[in-house]
Amino acid sequence: PLIQVLFENNQTTDENYATWIAACLAYLKQEYNINEVNLVGHSQGGVAVVKYLGEYSEDAQQPKLTKAVVIAAPFNDFTDTAANQSLDDEIQQGPTVKNSRYTEIFEVGSQFPVDLPLLVIAGQLSVEDLSDGTVPLTSALAGIAPLRQAKVAVSYQVFTGKNAQHSLLHENTAVDQAVTNFLWGK
Repeated sequence: PLIQVLFENNQTTDENYATWIAACLAYLKQEYNINEVNLVGHSQGGVAVVKYLGEYSEDAQQPKLTKAVVIAAPFNDFTDTAANQSLDDEIQQGPTVKNSRYTEIFEVGSQFPVDLPLLVIAGQLSVEDLSDGTVPLTSALAGIAPLRQAKVAVSYQVFTGKNAQHSLLHENTAVDQAVTNFLWGK
């Protein structure tokens, strides 16, 4: 089954989002015997998924995580580091400028599940516009280095063009196919 979770309050802390995901998954495990899950999150939902991974994924009350996908997640908030470093350098080393969200998610006691397959999807509108119109490409890819350092099996894809716009990414058929291929190998 596919279960869509929408946050009633979309103006809260990353910690609250992660706690709410944990409560939802614990309920599904307890009430419906759901013992394995894949997680997919768009934008703030992607940040919430990674925050959850760092805090709750090893909790025995939680279902086992099989795979995760994050789409257009502003891991370094809306900070664009493209002027300070190359994208390749950021993917290898992490961002040179780190905001509080980045530090809180990746540097403050997070324990990510080792070898969890995770796909990061980002959008780039054009050669000139290195963003999806909302999230800078450097922010959407900022989590790759620390997750790899934590031994998470991270891969990433950047989609380009007008259908790579932030709100269109989760409706883009190419993105849908990439998510399907990643989660179910189809």
